[in-house]
Amino acid sequence: MKVTFIIKKAAKRYDTESTATIYIRLRNGRQLDSVAPTQLSINPNLWDDKAECVKTKAVCNEDLRTGINEEIRKLKTYVEKSFHTEKESVDKEWLKLTLDRYYHPEKYFTPEEIVIKPTFGELFDSFLGKHPLSEVRKKNFRVVKRALLRYELYVRET
Repeated sequence: MKVTFIIKKAAKRYDTESTATIYIRLRNGRQLDSVAPTQLSINPNLWDDKAECVKTKAVCNEDLRTGINEEIRKLKTYVEKSFHTEKESVDKEWLKLTLDRYYHPEKYFTPEEIVIKPTFGELFDSFLGKHPLSEVRKKNFRVVKRALLRYELYVRET
């Protein structure tokens, strides 16, 4: 499995205005060769085909260079992780779906997946309910609980 980034538009020598979409290409031996467009675009004169990033010696905005290179690195990592977890279901349309999941995660998030973790206070109360303690010791633990909750509020405020 290999993930590469390509530009399909040829660079004209003195053209500094045009932009080209950066495509991602996924190859898995002879079984799969899929190409899909990303939401990144760049001037073809600034793109390094061999390194698959913005040219290091090209004169351009440093924010543009680092932004595109970081986004490419994150995207490549995401696609590789997704590929290894979903190896059996990979086909031609899988890459487009994975990119859509990367750029629009809210479309694929279902409310059933929400896991509500109990708060510290709730966990503390369940601890006191489950363990056989005398009332005096339970009162002592509740004092400690209130002190810890006050500390937690203090940490949140500062």
